[in-house]
Amino acid sequence: RDKIAKLANIITALRSGTFARYLFSYIALLLIPISVFTFIIYNYYINYFTKSIISQDMEHTKKVMNNVDQEIESLYGNVMQMYSDSIFKTNYQTEHPSGFYDIRSRLKSVEASNKFIDQILFYDENLGRIYTSNAIYTFDDFYKYGSTYENYTKEEFRRVLNSIGRKYKWIPQQSVYYNKTMNSSITYIVPMNWSSINTYSMILYHINADHLNDLIGGGRSHAGDVLITTDNDLILFHSGKNLSPEIAGLLIKRAHKKDHIAAIIKSKKYLVSCVPSDSTGLTYYSITLMDVALSEVRRLTMIFLSGTLFIILISMFAIKVFMHFNYDPVRQLSGIAKSVFPASSGDRDDILVAQNALIHLSDDNAKAEKEKHELMQEKLLLRLLSGGMENIEAFNALGAKVGLSFTGTCFCVMIFRSDSGCQEGK
Repeated sequence: RDKIAKLANIITALRSGTFARYLFSYIALLLIPISVFTFIIYNYYINYFTKSIISQDMEHTKKVMNNVDQEIESLYGNVMQMYSDSIFKTNYQTEHPSGFYDIRSRLKSVEASNKFIDQILFYDENLGRIYTSNAIYTFDDFYKYGSTYENYTKEEFRRVLNSIGRKYKWIPQQSVYYNKTMNSSITYIVPMNWSSINTYSMILYHINADHLNDLIGGGRSHAGDVLITTDNDLILFHSGKNLSPEIAGLLIKRAHKKDHIAAIIKSKKYLVSCVPSDSTGLTYYSITLMDVALSEVRRLTMIFLSGTLFIILISMFAIKVFMHFNYDPVRQLSGIAKSVFPASSGDRDDILVAQNALIHLSDDNAKAEKEKHELMQEKLLLRLLSGGMENIEAFNALGAKVGLSFTGTCFCVMIFRSDSGCQEGK
């Protein structure tokens, strides 16, 4: 039984080697087409998503342009209305409280009618006043109590207002946008020159950044940045934080007046879409980092490879189970033994059946070997007696293989032949 168990272990080891060869062949045959297919799919996804991203960016940028332009045009309407309003032509020059109240009320009503506007300032440099919907300030008091312009210093703000007031006359196309930093709200400045004397005033619209972000919107499959610029590439608004001001400026210069480009800066690839506005003179850009955009490709590739690995593991398990039931040497040997020796067919112990079969086969082999040995001895002796040997040394050379040899040179031989029931002796 121990020998049979050892034999079973040897066969099991061989079976394991066969399993390994089957598994390796299966994986090789599976991985080669999968690798080729993955390469093709990956490149297809890259090309497909690149085109899709460009298309999405163009459509989204046009949508942003339409939304913001509508608000800007509405703001133009408010500007024209305020320019034609006699309250702003006369009351700001009076010291009477009722005039101040009328201006504040009108500013408050305009702010309430347009959610795009965060705050309106009516500024007159000659009188040194800043009118808001809440109060009237001197320039110094405005920065102490009423300013919402945290991104601008007082000196810088005064310098910007004074330079714009002296440079521009009231023409809608010459209205000025100002923004110190990309992530702050846009300040839309409209010079007003009502007086015939050498004085000037202006209206400032502090645009609501949250509402602007709402207009730009999200919901896209990738995290692209939207930028709004003037005709001289001054960045007014930047909706994201994926780009530094330097990189954004370089990309805008490269994409100026082009529908879309792909640019590489500092080993990173960017897709830039550009849509200029004919009505407001602003230009809208959508900039997407390629690595961020192709995250969907990597996600789909990981899903595909995970599925492939799952298939391989399931296949390994299936091969293992299949070989367990269809490649069991001991069970197969037992089945053969039962077919050769029907007497053992009732025994359910496969190892015992195989053991008995081997014992039977071993005994039969030993008996057959003995009979073969005796037959070879007889044939050798008959050859010697019939004169088929040259001498006794040749006989001994052949007889050594079957245990026959003669040392003497004289011997007596008697041959009996049976013929028709009679015996004749010589």
